[in-house]
Amino acid sequence: MLITVESLSVRYGNRVVLDDISFSMQSGTVVAIVGPSGSGKSTLLAVVAGELEPTAGHVRFAEAWDGRVSWIPQQSRHIGHRSTVSNAALGALSQGSDRADAKAAARRALEQVHLSEVADLAARHLSGGELQRLAVARALCTGHPIVLADEPTANLDKASAQSVACAMITIAKHGRLVVIATHDLAVADLADQVITL
Repeated sequence: MLITVESLSVRYGNRVVLDDISFSMQSGTVVAIVGPSGSGKSTLLAVVAGELEPTAGHVRFAEAWDGRVSWIPQQSRHIGHRSTVSNAALGALSQGSDRADAKAAARRALEQVHLSEVADLAARHLSGGELQRLAVARALCTGHPIVLADEPTANLDKASAQSVACAMITIAKHGRLVVIATHDLAVADLADQVITL
């Protein structure tokens, strides 16, 4: 899937958040969106997801897209008393998979993000980095062609941030487009494409 952003602008009243930006993104790649706070990184993610109408310009998709995206938020959401594998399986369950298939997909995804050893542990016992990798595993289970991540390595130590970034690369290797809004230049260095706002 090729996504083309053409002359995109977003304004809130008199405040210009994005001003006439254009670029394209391809499936199977990791795209990092970098820039200071308030530069429009999260706004750009919302426009690409179709959740926010731009003031001007367009986002065009080279092939049919049903609007489904996987979000990996800055603060990972999870059900603390449920196991790690049950939390990861929520991605597949949300797509209509039966419980057995969802759990099997979740175990495969947890293996890809190096969380197999904590699969049966309650999610409340995971570290911050492990919770972010759990969010990546859940996104893997959805099968959505576009994965959007908003500052997924914020407040993580260097090793945990590296693990999360590597997990994002794993998603892209499965043919998906991964778009990461980040302040972390080490994460940006691992991306196939960097867009600076």
